[in-house]
Amino acid sequence: MIRRDPTLRPLVLRILADNSSFKDVARLDRVALHTVDPDGQVSLPVLESDYRWSVAHGLMPDVVDVRQVVDNKVVDSAAQQLGAYPR
Repeated sequence: MIRRDPTLRPLVLRILADNSSFKDVARLDRVALHTVDPDGQVSLPVLESDYRWSVAHGLMPDVVDVRQVVDNKVVDSAAQQLGAYPR
């Protein structure tokens, strides 16, 4: 929604600050807010990027091929039956 209406960003940031332990709205404004695909698709490029960052920062070993652990068959089937989310 924020991408469609950027005027919502300050409202979302205020809600986050009011309802979390992170109170610095200015710092929150510099953070990329988490998004979720409304159809439930797992974004392979985003997952790969996050995984690579975690490995590069020593947070986990490089042992997984993310292409082998992502299976969007269920969400693909649901989108076929229900229709895709209108974009």
